[in-house]
Amino acid sequence: MEWIESVVHDRDPWFISFGLILLLLGAIRQSEGARLRIFLRSFLNPSLLIQQVRQERAYNRVTLPILLIVIAVIGLFVFQVLHHFALMEMDAFMNGLSAVVGVIVGVTILRSIAYLGFALTFGLMGTYRLHNLQWLLHNFILALFLLPISIVIAFGPMQWATPLVYIGLGALLLTYLIRAFRLFGMAQSDIHTPWVYNVLYLCALEIMPPILVVVSVLRQAEG
Repeated sequence: MEWIESVVHDRDPWFISFGLILLLLGAIRQSEGARLRIFLRSFLNPSLLIQQVRQERAYNRVTLPILLIVIAVIGLFVFQVLHHFALMEMDAFMNGLSAVVGVIVGVTILRSIAYLGFALTFGLMGTYRLHNLQWLLHNFILALFLLPISIVIAFGPMQWATPLVYIGLGALLLTYLIRAFRLFGMAQSDIHTPWVYNVLYLCALEIMPPILVVVSVLRQAEG
């Protein structure tokens, strides 16, 4: 009964959002199944990513829809987290979600521009492409994990929301640490700079962006 009540109580925007995400995911699975499998296998076998970049197949038709799924799922989950901690009203679905997604997209673009500047300066375009693919892969794995969690938070019993929110936040942190560790190793092997400089680079371009996202969203929530 709790599930049914949740579904019929002002959940149309959530149903439509999750439905569109699942349709897009299904379309990718049907049209680009082989590439999608290789992409997912690259999470456990990073050499597959390097092979994709070297063969200049890293930016194929599957990356754009995957990026849309990543932004949509993470944006929805962050919106749910902010609502859970009473920082945003669930009734203002479009305004709240637009603010969250806008901040995520803006910070991601600025971060990508900063990396592009480094790549052009030091002649590391191959590393830049690999870095972008690593970012997309890790966040796609995270989105696949967060999607069912967000669906249950939106439509499931209220008492499940709190543990699921913390599980999702833990997944965010764990995915972020794994990606940062891999990027640190990639920077050490490709750039050959002292590890102190690589730590500073990680702080500037990997740690600061999520902090900026959190601060920006909190300020937007406070009006």
